[in-house]
Amino acid sequence: MLMSRCCGALAALALLVLGACSYETPSYGDARFRCDETHPCPTGQVCVDDLCQAPGADPDAASGPDAQFDGISCGDDICDLSDECCVDVINGPRCQAPGAFCTGPATQCDGPEDCPGGECCLSASFAGVCTAIGTCSGSTACHETVDCTTGGETCCQILSTAWRGCFESCP
Repeated sequence: MLMSRCCGALAALALLVLGACSYETPSYGDARFRCDETHPCPTGQVCVDDLCQAPGADPDAASGPDAQFDGISCGDDICDLSDECCVDVINGPRCQAPGAFCTGPATQCDGPEDCPGGECCLSASFAGVCTAIGTCSGSTACHETVDCTTGGETCCQILSTAWRGCFESCP
């Protein structure tokens, strides 16, 4: 009699546990995968600091990628997006109207935050202009490596300018 009560209680407990358990397909939406040179990220993600993430994503930014980089860095000044930064080789960097004469490169952007829906493309002279994503034939401007949309690129300082660009290796 004791044996049948014990087995009955165990069977009831097993049914209770099995009834409470159910299987759902796991969601990997918030998952972060490790990556390196021999373990690449899934399609559509880039490796940043040994973790895969969406290009341009910054999990620590409160207001989106590069929210803290408002305007165009220009020497000791920050130019409005209605201006451009002229790196004048004679008089030093200055903010000016777009298209005004400049003895050096002039940029209209210095990172992805300046080009909503696009990217800041740097020419061979490192002048930046907003282009559609994927159409830049030069280097992409960046502030941090998470801004680089091509896997394996690093955000590097460009010569003596205040700008940074995405490159396979820093000069």
